[in-house]
Amino acid sequence: MDLEWLRTLFIGEGLLFALLGMPLALGRVPPNGWYGFRTPRTLAEPAVWYEINRGCGIGMVIAGALIALSVLLLTSILGERSAGFVALSNIVITFVALGAVFLWGMMRMRSL
Repeated sequence: MDLEWLRTLFIGEGLLFALLGMPLALGRVPPNGWYGFRTPRTLAEPAVWYEINRGCGIGMVIAGALIALSVLLLTSILGERSAGFVALSNIVITFVALGAVFLWGMMRMRSL
């Protein structure tokens, strides 16, 4: 597995999540059925939609930065011989970071 390819892949993934999170964090996405933290409650109550999606958007930006930075850190520390470990680590980091955003959204929605 090529280390440069891994860097490009996970940096791109991190940037994608950060870019997708920005409009949500800025409150620019109205309730819709395609993009955002969509539940029956968020779709029915615009105030809840904007509150939850702002927080989740910020979380996505942070998750994206974490994904991109982690691949840079892991590849610089571990180097070429452990590309498989770097790939697996970043997949786990991706799922944990985005899972945390989802859980935050669910917990925040219950508190509103």
